[in-house]
Amino acid sequence: MAAANHGYVWPLVLFSSDRKVMNIWAQAFPPDADHSVRYLNGLDAIASVAMPSFESECRHFVEQVLDRLAS
Repeated sequence: MAAANHGYVWPLVLFSSDRKVMNIWAQAFPPDADHSVRYLNGLDAIASVAMPSFESECRHFVEQVLDRLAS
């Protein structure tokens, strides 16, 4: 998060956990003259994901990113 607002456009996503589930909320925002990127999709309601599933998917995502960087 150290690079936030320093040349990067971050989507509006909120994460909140009670250690059992991860609650995720995301909002699309409309085109803006100040941003070159538009986030078109959001969530209509808060999504609740069991922590083991959330952790597994995060791990998988990081592995995919690292594999892509390596290639």
